[in-house]
Amino acid sequence: MRYAAEVVFHDWHGLTVEWSPHGSIEGWVEARVGDAVVSRWPVHAVARDETRPEDQPEVLWHTWSVDSPKHGPCVLPLPCAMAEEKDASMGFDVLGAALHGLTCWSEQADEVARDMHGRPLPMEIDGQPIQWNGHRWPMSQLHRMPWVECMALLLVEAWGLSDDRDSTFGWKPTFDVDVAFCHLGRPRWKSHLLQCRDVLLGRWQTASMRRLVLSGKSKDPYDTYAWIKDFHRNEALTWYVLAAKRRRPYDVGLDPNSPALSGLKESLTHHEGGALVRWHPGHGAMSSEEVLLQERAEALQWARGDHRGIRAHFLRSEPGEGWRTWERLGVEEDCSLGWSREVGFRGGVSRPYMVFDLASNARLQLTVEPIAVMDSALQAGLNVRPEAVMDVVTPMMDVVRDVGGSWVICWHNTSVSERDGWKGWQAAYVSMVQRARSMGHPTHGHA
Repeated sequence: MRYAAEVVFHDWHGLTVEWSPHGSIEGWVEARVGDAVVSRWPVHAVARDETRPEDQPEVLWHTWSVDSPKHGPCVLPLPCAMAEEKDASMGFDVLGAALHGLTCWSEQADEVARDMHGRPLPMEIDGQPIQWNGHRWPMSQLHRMPWVECMALLLVEAWGLSDDRDSTFGWKPTFDVDVAFCHLGRPRWKSHLLQCRDVLLGRWQTASMRRLVLSGKSKDPYDTYAWIKDFHRNEALTWYVLAAKRRRPYDVGLDPNSPALSGLKESLTHHEGGALVRWHPGHGAMSSEEVLLQERAEALQWARGDHRGIRAHFLRSEPGEGWRTWERLGVEEDCSLGWSREVGFRGGVSRPYMVFDLASNARLQLTVEPIAVMDSALQAGLNVRPEAVMDVVTPMMDVVRDVGGSWVICWHNTSVSERDGWKGWQAAYVSMVQRARSMGHPTHGHA
């Protein structure tokens, strides 16, 4: 409980919340801020030190309705509900609910469905629609809200406590480089074989483009780096570069030792607004300890690389075991916590936070930076047209602004290329960034 209270109340709102056993009801606590009792609630099994996700305690959901002076009628589904409500109670364990989100409890308890890559899918929760500041969502879309931050903000407001700290909308552009170039960077013999293949198969346009690119008469279609740097001229950029040995069908980038990839990594570090170039562990690395250690050792040799943070390819980093692995390898920041085929917040949190290890009941020396939105999730997962992207993300951005959270964008160099199914997605990216700029300031992180 201590960890959850420190994160959601102290770190986010500058408040110290203490608690003690409720005098008249066993298993309940009274929460205090200073000398004032602000609330009471039942302690759920999730919040107890001895409980582990594999114990799979029953987690009921409570629909919390609040009339907020600032945000209007609000309806939030929250976990760790009590089976039977009592007078003057919250109806749910506040710190248990916070811990449930911060640790991605449902994922660690293996209570969620997964796709073919082992990545979690959002939980299906039924009930009345979610409401926040005039926006409404089906309850099944709770994952599109930073619900832990919403809960904490409403509690602080309901308790009559003020948070005088500046609470602003932060946003961050990040780019994954999975396929650095469409035609450049391959050995001459391989380019020759590919050219022969495409001619024999009648792929005249691809063969013609390759010939022009390799002869220096045309720019590689995936070489969008200058455009990205110019668009973000005075804003920090973070790049996650795949440098994995080729393992089809998922790790298909350039040879990690190729001069083209080495030159690209060096050039990405040069940017007016500041830049970080980080390791993007491959799909194979997330399935094999041997491959992971080999990639890590090679990444540590990158000149001018930032070794503090990573983002796993396909977002295959797992809460729990994955977090312990990153800490063991000396990684300080895991930026993989996002949905692969949806948008929103896997832990119900938008802003970075230090994680808690449920196995050892201790904080790890590791921060996670949640992803709010990824291009391929919109395009392939939700089948959203580029011109409809803002309809999806605008309500989400509004909620993040309300709670003073962070909007981290995960895009790819290929998705602003206007090629191979990405026509219109550069404009979608521009629209989202322009709105983010109008709402707040970019967060620079370590850059």
